[in-house]
Amino acid sequence: VEKNVLVVTTVEPLTNGGGRGQFGSAIMSFRIALLLLLQASCTLGHVALTYPRAAYPQYDFLDNVRTGGPCGLAMGQPTSRDTLVANTEVTVTFHLAYAHRGGFAFDLLSCNGTTQLVDLTNGVVPNVSSTTTEWTLTLPSNTCDCCYFRLRREAREWTGPAAWGGRYIFWSCAPVQILLAATDSCDGTNCSGHGTCQGGACTCSGMWYGKYCQYEDACRNDSDCNGHGQCIDLQSTSPPAHQCFCEAGWHGPLCSKKSTLTNAMFNEDDYPGYIKAKDNLEYFYQFDSDNNELEVAIKYSGGEEWVGFGFRPSGTDGSCRATSPGFYPPSASQVTPEGEGEGEGEGETNAEGEGETNAEGEGETTAEGEGETNAEGEGETTAEGEGETNAEGEGETNAEGEGENNAEGEAGTGSLHAMDCTDMVISKVKGNLHRILDHYTRGRSTPQEDEWYGGQQNIVAAVGQRVDGVTYIRFRKPARSSDKFDHSITNSIVNVIWAHGQVIGQYMPTIPPPAAGVDKSSFKKDFYQAQELKYHGSIGRGSTSTNLVNPASQGTDQCSFQILDSRQTVLYSARWGPSQGDSQKILFELEATSAANTWVGIGFSDNRRMPESDIVTAAISSSNVVRVADRWASMTSRPAVDDDESQVQDWSVNVRNGKIYATFKRTVATSDSMDLSLDQPRYFLFAWGPLRTDGDIIYHGSNKYISDERISATLCAAMSERSSGGGGGDSDVDEIWGIAVAVVVVVLGAILAVVYYIYSRQKFQYTKQCEGEDDQPFGMTQKEKVSV
Repeated sequence: VEKNVLVVTTVEPLTNGGGRGQFGSAIMSFRIALLLLLQASCTLGHVALTYPRAAYPQYDFLDNVRTGGPCGLAMGQPTSRDTLVANTEVTVTFHLAYAHRGGFAFDLLSCNGTTQLVDLTNGVVPNVSSTTTEWTLTLPSNTCDCCYFRLRREAREWTGPAAWGGRYIFWSCAPVQILLAATDSCDGTNCSGHGTCQGGACTCSGMWYGKYCQYEDACRNDSDCNGHGQCIDLQSTSPPAHQCFCEAGWHGPLCSKKSTLTNAMFNEDDYPGYIKAKDNLEYFYQFDSDNNELEVAIKYSGGEEWVGFGFRPSGTDGSCRATSPGFYPPSASQVTPEGEGEGEGEGETNAEGEGETNAEGEGETTAEGEGETNAEGEGETTAEGEGETNAEGEGETNAEGEGENNAEGEAGTGSLHAMDCTDMVISKVKGNLHRILDHYTRGRSTPQEDEWYGGQQNIVAAVGQRVDGVTYIRFRKPARSSDKFDHSITNSIVNVIWAHGQVIGQYMPTIPPPAAGVDKSSFKKDFYQAQELKYHGSIGRGSTSTNLVNPASQGTDQCSFQILDSRQTVLYSARWGPSQGDSQKILFELEATSAANTWVGIGFSDNRRMPESDIVTAAISSSNVVRVADRWASMTSRPAVDDDESQVQDWSVNVRNGKIYATFKRTVATSDSMDLSLDQPRYFLFAWGPLRTDGDIIYHGSNKYISDERISATLCAAMSERSSGGGGGDSDVDEIWGIAVAVVVVVLGAILAVVYYIYSRQKFQYTKQCEGEDDQPFGMTQKEKVSV
């Protein structure tokens, strides 16, 4: 490597039956080590080739955990491909949405992906900047009509599959043809089919730009914005470089649609629905039944970072992925160069220590996919590995509960990651201009505008502006759409995710600086730009569940919480107050929908986050094993059980009619460092979920909520116990006694009903006779009649 130019000096052609020579296969060995973390609610994609252009669809989260080699997508004869020339230098560029540690490697594969033709970098190029997005190399002397140019990018922060020795990589492949000699004066590229070659230079058409017209923009100048907006330079590291931002009264990709929303400012009281994502990010919503539209208003007291809002119907399963373009082959690698599949995996820890796993393995996901979880779900790590903690920690997913370590099959029916099959609106605001568009994401790849998938924009009105350092956004979406990349909005629970871009200079995790001896010229200190859609950071994402049509179906007050489904069925409820007769204890009553092996929980926090939260969980297995645990979450993983659980007393757990019920008392004051005293206001956390086979709790998915305000439990009215009995929880006995009592009541009721019926009939007949003209009915005397 010299001046960022790598020259392949030895290429040995092989012959096969007199056919075309094939490239010699280079053997390379490298180690990639990363931390496998349980990801939170929302993640943007990471790596994809931009030149040569990756095969469609250009998903940028194709890794060796979920997708099979060699490219993560099905391969074959492409309909189009970039043209390169043998024995020439080519500058390869790629999109990078996360500043990963580690190096990269390039190679050429046969058209069907079964053969590695040549290793272009002689293994991994190790000493590169974490923000490098281009590399210049020299192509070999042989030609091919159809082959694939492959990028493999390490992510040393995370851990990959055991079959790969714990190494985690992203891959992206671009179909190319390599000619022996140039057919034009523009290096034989034919200007990528998007321009004309004149005098050795390409003149690009439409929105295309670059030396070879290889990159597509969203606009090139203000005239592309139809006179109702400006073409803004995003300062991005990968295309698009420019996008139209619209003035009030107009919206759409090119500001060509009129908007009925013209003022971004709003009255918060006009919106019955409310989600407090963070202290500086709030969402308000209302459903307009007259027009059958959802209106969302956003208030973000940050910078000019993009802001996202997404939702997906509760109960959606993995089969939804099949509606999107592209096919994920199973997670089994092909064309693995010798030595790549072996080794121990080095598991590096970065200087900042972000997202790393401690020696005891807390918070990590194991090779078997048992990602540690917590009752609130914050900062969990996935096979994908974001692992950082968010401010609210909502919507984290785990390998065990959500199948994160499995290949993302096309017809899978398992649980989904928070971003899978999600309908999104991404909003960007710059001064009085805005760009608010309908997006969709199949999985963890960067959300794309609906048109990219073959859909259409379904936002009917939008406006945004910044006032006194605060971003205000409003948009409206129809409740019904024929576009399969837009979810219908119904009177039911939906999973909601939110996110915003990283604040310049406050990146989490921080960008790894170049190591000693690494060329610093390619290092980009401001790698995350406010308006460029990249990784949101560890504190800029989260999720919750709500009813967008009927927000009144859920709510929290100072003494209770509940959430109902569209049929007004209680999904979860909690009540609390001082125990009657003992004000030094708080009595809690919890209820949640139940299946076999279920837990229900409540927690207390000072920061609305998982770490440093005091949590109580009550669980009952299908074999009627009951466990009530006092837990403390010290980090973003399954909360550990306290050494001292004496603060939780007089508990009872049972299952009846498809619901789990739990009651317990918790002391108000405590000197235990693993418990929070309840003599002062705390945020309350509510959650429920399934159990592992060993009876411990599994990640709750979207079944979690956080109070928007602090709650003072001691100020509630005193409560008497509905049920009690420490060590109780014999649900079979409870159900048998309940059934027995019900049977006795029904039988006694039936007997009484029969007796009353007979009595009423006899009384009626005697009354008729007594009041009749016959002085002696039934042969009775007058005295007997009076007696009757």
